[in-house]
Amino acid sequence: MKRESSTIQRLVEPAPTEAFRQAKPRAYERLLRQLEFLLVLARPWSR
Repeated sequence: MKRESSTIQRLVEPAPTEAFRQAKPRAYERLLRQLEFLLVLARPWSR
């Protein structure tokens, strides 16, 4: 993505759910400390 040609409108870092914590407690703790996913909403920059 070129900085000159688009605008970032939203950044979201999803958090693990309570159900995930119960199923995989060690992975849950790791995901709270370490970024795994980052969702980006970007739109073309209009002049």
